[in-house]
Amino acid sequence: MTPGKASRHEVDGSFYFEGVGNRVFAKVWKDILCTYGYEVEFTVSPDDWEDMPLHERTARANKLARRKDAVLISIHSNAARSSRARGHEAFTYFGFTQSDVITEKWLTNFNKKFPDIPLRSDRTDGDLDKEANFAVVRETNFPAVLIELLFHTNDDDVRMLRDCQFQKETGVLLAESLYQYTCHF
Repeated sequence: MTPGKASRHEVDGSFYFEGVGNRVFAKVWKDILCTYGYEVEFTVSPDDWEDMPLHERTARANKLARRKDAVLISIHSNAARSSRARGHEAFTYFGFTQSDVITEKWLTNFNKKFPDIPLRSDRTDGDLDKEANFAVVRETNFPAVLIELLFHTNDDDVRMLRDCQFQKETGVLLAESLYQYTCHF
């Protein structure tokens, strides 16, 4: 709920709070993933409104990783000073890992489903993701992906983030991406 995590939208005067939106996506995606047979556990409960430090999130994630096929998906929406910035991106840690395989499937599937939403990528290492020293992808002891799902500072992106159909469609894309990843082995 901090200033950088909320944005006012001139179209209707309302605020979009990243933390609230992330929790909505978490609930929707969990329901969809469970219908695909995935077990879903949260590092931050969608019903808990208290912000949790990053080191605690990764510590919780590492405790949850009881299975060899565990994957961490960290849901976010991006922000920019310009209300014209838009698009999506995903981050992994440096080097090629299984996180890159999952992320490549997610970004490829997303781009096929939503070709008009710009992909913000860094292809210098040969794949679509961006690599960063974010704690959640650096400190997790299993594949971890940080998804920046559109910009909460862009009116068009916020319309999509609020759209129930978009929430469901991206949940299905995540389930399909994870299925493609597990078939990769």
